[in-house]
Amino acid sequence: MKSLVKSILLGIVVAIIGTIFSETFSFFLNGLDRDTSRILGMGTYICIVLVVCTGVIVRQVKNKYDELSLYLKLRHIF
Repeated sequence: MKSLVKSILLGIVVAIIGTIFSETFSFFLNGLDRDTSRILGMGTYICIVLVVCTGVIVRQVKNKYDELSLYLKLRHIF
């Protein structure tokens, strides 16, 4: 139950950060109309989140693989 609440709160925080990032991005692209710059900002934010999440997943899988590899090596020695 704690991890569910933690995940929900983390999702809310990420959504708020995305909104702030989108608004800030639209401020920097002041040559475009507001809606287009917000869409570009949200797209950029989604790309950043996907890259970070992919990195976290790959790291977790690599750690599990390293633990399994070490276990198999130790098992083979003994």
